[in-house]
Amino acid sequence: MSIPIIVTPKYETKIPSGKVVSFRPFLVKEEKVMLMMKESDSPREIISCIEKVVQSCVEDDTKVQDLSYFDLEHLFIHMRARSVGESIDINYTCEKCEKSFPLEVQIQNLSLSKEYPEETIVMLQENVGVEVKPLNADSIGAYTGEESDVLTLSESVIKTVFNDQNVYNFNDFTKQERVEFIESLSIKQIQKIVEKMEEFPRCVIKQSCKCTHCDENLDIEVEGLQNFFT
Repeated sequence: MSIPIIVTPKYETKIPSGKVVSFRPFLVKEEKVMLMMKESDSPREIISCIEKVVQSCVEDDTKVQDLSYFDLEHLFIHMRARSVGESIDINYTCEKCEKSFPLEVQIQNLSLSKEYPEETIVMLQENVGVEVKPLNADSIGAYTGEESDVLTLSESVIKTVFNDQNVYNFNDFTKQERVEFIESLSIKQIQKIVEKMEEFPRCVIKQSCKCTHCDENLDIEVEGLQNFFT
């Protein structure tokens, strides 16, 4: 006599970049990891944990390290919804009275904060430019807000470099060559790359509610993976 096999359901979702991904819900082993990660204050540790958990639940050939950050957000939130239900309880701080109150947010309200940019090219000179891609999870996790991080982020979002003769895949260059290219740019050129990077959307849940303290009617936007650990 053997132990009965538990069949885990499979689901599909279309991530913001357009790919349909097959996945399963979190199991106990993933829930245990997430409970431990709730105690961490390190963005890098949290992102690394989420990447590992999401990868273990993906049921097709999707490689999490190749996804943009908002694709990872989308997958994680949908996995969480299929694991514990279509709503998640968070604490929200009222913008008017600045007091916090418990709020139930609905996963069905998940959307993107803005449209995907139609143009991803940044011209640095008349005949030299770069193609910008969304930030990945590793770049978000490593970001600490320091001024030096702006250069690192700029390096991580460049997909190609081109002139009027050729197009070069930025990752084909060595780390030293990529750093030298970034450091050769002016502050205004870096600013143009950062501004283009900020045009990419984030996953957000938009919902209306009423503050339980001051009765103010609120149109809220919930974003950030830390809100979806519980």
